[in-house]
Amino acid sequence: MKTVEIRYNPYKMETQMHIDGTDVCKAAYYGKFREFIQNEIPMQTWIEPISYLDWNGFVNEVSDPENNDEVKIIFSGRKIDFEDLKRAIADQNDERSENTRVKYHFQHKKVLDDKILSQNIEEVVKELKSDRFRELVNQRTTEGLTQKYNELDENYTIAKESEFYIVLAGAYSSGKSTLLNVLIRHDILPTSSRTCTSKNCRIRHDGSLGHKVTLACYDENNNLVGEKKVFENDRDCASAFLEICPIQDNNAEDKHPEISTMELGVDLSHLYPDSVSEDKFTIVLIDTPGMDSAQSSEDGINKHAEIALDAISMESKPMIVLCVDANYYDNKSIGEFMREILVQEKEEGSGFNDRFLFLMNKSDAISYGQNESPEKAKAAFARYLTDDSKWNIKGDEEELQQLAEKASRFVPRVFMTAARVAFAIQQKAFDFSDEELDADKNKCDLFDKYNNFENKICGRRKYTDYFLSRYCDIPNYRKDEIEAEFDAAVEDDDKVRATQLQCGLVSVESAIRDYIERYAYPIKVRGLLDTFEDILEDVNGFTNGVLAELTQAEAELGEKESERKEASERKKGAEEKIAALEKAKEKIDIQLHALDKIKFDSTTLNKAISEFRADIESDKQIIFIRNNPIVMTGQKSHGEVQEEINDLIIGIKSLFRQTLN
Repeated sequence: MKTVEIRYNPYKMETQMHIDGTDVCKAAYYGKFREFIQNEIPMQTWIEPISYLDWNGFVNEVSDPENNDEVKIIFSGRKIDFEDLKRAIADQNDERSENTRVKYHFQHKKVLDDKILSQNIEEVVKELKSDRFRELVNQRTTEGLTQKYNELDENYTIAKESEFYIVLAGAYSSGKSTLLNVLIRHDILPTSSRTCTSKNCRIRHDGSLGHKVTLACYDENNNLVGEKKVFENDRDCASAFLEICPIQDNNAEDKHPEISTMELGVDLSHLYPDSVSEDKFTIVLIDTPGMDSAQSSEDGINKHAEIALDAISMESKPMIVLCVDANYYDNKSIGEFMREILVQEKEEGSGFNDRFLFLMNKSDAISYGQNESPEKAKAAFARYLTDDSKWNIKGDEEELQQLAEKASRFVPRVFMTAARVAFAIQQKAFDFSDEELDADKNKCDLFDKYNNFENKICGRRKYTDYFLSRYCDIPNYRKDEIEAEFDAAVEDDDKVRATQLQCGLVSVESAIRDYIERYAYPIKVRGLLDTFEDILEDVNGFTNGVLAELTQAEAELGEKESERKEASERKKGAEEKIAALEKAKEKIDIQLHALDKIKFDSTTLNKAISEFRADIESDKQIIFIRNNPIVMTGQKSHGEVQEEINDLIIGIKSLFRQTLN
């Protein structure tokens, strides 16, 4: 039976994987695993097959597709990641022929989930900020430790941040505003082909609103301008929105220059995963203007692109949703966007590429030829996103070479969507009367969008190329869930729901919820955990130095034991030190009892050890031992003195070894 051991740390995107004791990163025949693991790609990304990378998924890479196999999986990590691994394995195993299916056995070595970890972090920060630990840090002369200790508050603030941002960026006229209206379940943001004035817009979750909407305006210092208004319906709110931020042509005067940001309040409960309560953090959607619109250029600088690009490097590491027209995605603004992502990857030390969703919107308008398919369209877009030579980006040759290497390793998550169809369903376009269609061109367009797509999905002849949810990069078990609901809707002749399930937006919302559940918290606390690790490694090195000093002291004692007078004095000192160690033992027992109450991972255990050592360092009796005063031995023999010295050394070494264990 083959044994596969996996250790996954989502806080660093680090995976360790051994197959029958062999590290896959050191074995040539596991090269594909090495590419994902060494580039710190999230595990959930590479356990699934990736067609445009010729990656067959976890199961077929571990076990020969032509043969049956028996595999034991030993997984160390969070429960949620373990469940994702098991689902992916089961799904891929089912795809194999019956006589080549693998028999799996699972063992889970659990680590603390995010909720418990967040509670323990409170205790860890409290201890690290205690007077005794601060005193220990102050005694050190290491500049790096002092800097890390000073960063503790900043990283803790980020970890405790009560907001989670989702930034929506997009090429001009890609349907991003329509997409946003679908995501927020309202019709407020203008969707004209012309560009609005370049005011920032954010949408904040407020679960108390129900179907109501609020609108507030803020200046560049984030001070409220006027009053926050509550609207009973979308129409009135949209009218107020347009009054402040009207659809304008080039060079139109801004009638409200004092307003920098507009904020909508809506109920976004549908974007929260079941396991994450709304009081954990508030979801905030940030809208950015079209990155390549004519109105976005000012003095040769693309101001709209800057807003989107700046969002990528926000300290809070928001989720980024990039929306492009499926038929026109090869423009420079997308290349600039990818470059900033890759630069940020270097800053983060990991791609965290699951926080980027790439939407091929208007995929319902793709016209497939004889040799074309959705898979090929997706692959072409993925190649564009990962091929820097197509971005029309200029720069230093060495920098461009590094960029090309990073781009080639990036694994984009691509979604084929039809936001306009989803919006038509949201507006119940299928119920528009003939009078409404004759009087309103926009309603007529919505009706046609819905009707045409519904015919492709539910008509007599079904065009499976337009079953867009099948071509969205979500886990296969999620696709199966959507497909099962779709089949049920078709069986019930619920054409509206069937169409909605295949326009891709259900998959996008699923990806947002899954990302929040799996990565939102790890990303927020990552800097804080790095700070813990750096501080404790430094202190651990310091205490290891103390042990080295004791070893040196042992050697020096052996050299001087022939001097009777000194041996006598050492005997006396040893007796005093032994008494001091007995007192220290009482403190040890108390500290160990306190540590037993805190259940945590290896990082915190190291912290507890270091903290315990800090207590030892500050103990007066231990300090007395380290001073090594001359000890009188009286009339005792050489052997007696040697035995007492050895007992003392053994006791000290035993104490520190217990601490290290």
